[in-house]
Amino acid sequence: MSLKIIKEKPDNHCLFRSFIRNISGKPTKNKIKKIRNILANYIEKEKDKYESFIYDTNFKNYCNLIKNTDKWGGELEILAFSDLYKRNVVIYSKEKKEIIQKYDNNYKYTLYLEYQGRTHYNTITIIPKHLILEYEIKNLKLKLNNKNLEINKLKKKNKELSLFNKNLLLY
Repeated sequence: MSLKIIKEKPDNHCLFRSFIRNISGKPTKNKIKKIRNILANYIEKEKDKYESFIYDTNFKNYCNLIKNTDKWGGELEILAFSDLYKRNVVIYSKEKKEIIQKYDNNYKYTLYLEYQGRTHYNTITIIPKHLILEYEIKNLKLKLNNKNLEINKLKKKNKELSLFNKNLLLY
């Protein structure tokens, strides 16, 4: 298994794009709006669980901001996503070069995020081992083909040198 980082656009929707990539593929404006609404509605429904995360505005206003604006998402939305979609979440810090947070609830699937600081997230995808092996085999075949071409060139030069040496001996 190998990891690939997908750079998300820094427009306050980056975390929501990562959620979408994890559950349904390519993010679109409609999918971003939908996931924002789904998460805000879930947070409202589970008010007792999530209200303590909100400190800069009232609860209802916060949920409306998530639904109707480009307010960036953070820990609250990550927790709600994890609970609602039954995903573990692992957050890697680009700056610290280490995992800085894990939400592990023994779910079957895991969302991997790269935190770049200043409320920006990128998606980390896992590349299946068989795809990596296919890629490595392809590259090895190319290298082998190039080596064979080099060997053939050397053989040709060797043959030319042998002919040249024979001709020298005749003189």
